[in-house]
Amino acid sequence: MIRFIFAILFALLTVYDLALAAESFDLRGSWMRTNAQEDEKAIQFIQIGETYRAHSQERFVFENGRLSHTIDQSVKIQRAEGTELHGKVDFYDSRGCSFKGLDVLIDIQNERTINVLMTVPRYKFVTYSRAPENRWERPTVFRTECRVLEYVEVAVQLYRL
Repeated sequence: MIRFIFAILFALLTVYDLALAAESFDLRGSWMRTNAQEDEKAIQFIQIGETYRAHSQERFVFENGRLSHTIDQSVKIQRAEGTELHGKVDFYDSRGCSFKGLDVLIDIQNERTINVLMTVPRYKFVTYSRAPENRWERPTVFRTECRVLEYVEVAVQLYRL
C-alpha cells in the first residue's frame, strides 16, 4: 500500500513539475539551430516584462552578389502551457510584404534544447509594370502584390550557446 501511495505521489509531482517546466524555463540568451550553416547568426532572446522577444533578418542576394531583399522576423513568446511556450511571429519583407500574428510553438526538451514549430508564409512577390515607350527607358511599375501561396509549419531545433 505504501508503494502505491509513493507511486501516486511521484506521478503527481512529475505532472506538477512538467506543468511548471515552461513557466520556470528561461528562454533568455543565445540559441543556434542544430543544423545551422557556417555563416548563420545565433538567435538572441531577451525578456521584456513577461514576454520573450527575438529578432532576426535573412538576406537574399542575386547571383552577382547584389542585395535583392531582406526578410525580418519578429518573435514574441508570451505564455506557457505544460512543457510548451506559445507565441506569435511577424514577417516583414523589405519589398513591402508583411505577415503578422502567425503561430509559434516551443516545446522544451531540456534546459539546453528546444523544438520550435513556426507558421511561415510561402508567397510570391508580383510586380505589375508597363513596357517603356522606347527601349532605353525602364518599365514603369504601377503596382506590386504579395500573393500568398500557402502557410506552412516549419520545425527547427535550437540549442543554447
